[in-house]
Amino acid sequence: MRRFFYTAFLLMSATSALADPAQKARDTMVGHCMQDGDSAKFCSCLFDTWEGFIPTERRPDAYAIAHLFSHSAKPTKAERDAVMPFVPAFNQADAQCSNMPDHDVEATLKGISGLNLDGMSEAQRAQMVAITQAAQAGDIAGLMAMQPVSPEPEDPPADIGLDIDYASLAEAEAARLEALGPARLRFAEYEQMFTLRCLADETPAEQCGCWWQAALTADQGQDNAALAYILSLPAGDGLMQHFPSDQIDAAFARFAAYTQAQSACY
Repeated sequence: MRRFFYTAFLLMSATSALADPAQKARDTMVGHCMQDGDSAKFCSCLFDTWEGFIPTERRPDAYAIAHLFSHSAKPTKAERDAVMPFVPAFNQADAQCSNMPDHDVEATLKGISGLNLDGMSEAQRAQMVAITQAAQAGDIAGLMAMQPVSPEPEDPPADIGLDIDYASLAEAEAARLEALGPARLRFAEYEQMFTLRCLADETPAEQCGCWWQAALTADQGQDNAALAYILSLPAGDGLMQHFPSDQIDAAFARFAAYTQAQSACY
């Protein structure tokens, strides 16, 4: 765990107190992370990924105590109790961002066979970088919103690989989930896998979003990771390998509810 895991409250000026809570929390965590010697790339990834793992309705609470992840001073018991619900998301973000390549994203893209980055316009190249960064950060909304940039008139009509390879992104995400241990994950942590597979099947982004809401409806807040696994990955032998029979039975019992909820999306 990073050494800025627990923290004391920072002294905020009157001006900063009026700032946007999300931005203030980001500035606090990223700033102290960089003071600890980590790169801006890692520190930004850490906050953005951590934030992405937290349900929207819980984020105001998370922003309010974000500083507890940003300094080494020992917190009080009340502060420690307040931060504990957000520790698993922080640990997972730390693990995910620690595996992020240190070199520039463009250098990574240039190493991909068949992707002619130099043949793209500036706008097209910027979008490919943004797609990669969104995938690394787990920015599902951003990934779904991206549309291929049309070639500029002076560009040759050659195939320069602008199509987003959702299938490859889905394979990489599946490998990441398998490494983390599917049974240990929360239902919400399958959203990126579910969405990438949906987009890989050339389903419209709006419909993919509706289908995920149908999955949440079927789960009924039970946080059944086996159901999320069935809906997000090809089950195969992996289902029996990762989950006990009672969770699998409960998942299949909710499958009809998912199908019913999904029908409203058409």
